[in-house]
Amino acid sequence: MLRFSTFTAVILTGAFGTFLWSLQSADSCPDPLIRPAPSGEKVHELLTSYGCFKQTLTATLYLLENGDIKLEEARTRIYDSSLRYYPDYLEHIKLSEHATTDLDRIARNLIGHLKNGGLMADLRVLALEVEYAELQRHASVPSGPRVWQ
Repeated sequence: MLRFSTFTAVILTGAFGTFLWSLQSADSCPDPLIRPAPSGEKVHELLTSYGCFKQTLTATLYLLENGDIKLEEARTRIYDSSLRYYPDYLEHIKLSEHATTDLDRIARNLIGHLKNGGLMADLRVLALEVEYAELQRHASVPSGPRVWQ
């Protein structure tokens, strides 16, 4: 029994020493994929910022679902909120929404939230998709006076 206890103590001491060494070397690790965990204050700051963004997203989806705002206004709200509180959102939707601009990706993402979340009737989703097509059409029309020949 004494041999087993000694052996266990040696193994646990070695494991603990390895753990402490890995904590010390993680800060100086050149690998950009391995980052030290953020401090408690930083985690609180990140959660607060994300909470503000999520609150804007939820409120905007509610207003959009009820027809209280247009898609153009909704995507602008989300874009502004993401820049201020959660810039990673713009990077994340680049992976999920295939459009050419951030505003277009946001519009498609909002429609997708409402469509997939079952939050609204199919007719409202169709209306938003028509509104999105109109935004696309207006974006492709050159601005300025036309010269007819």
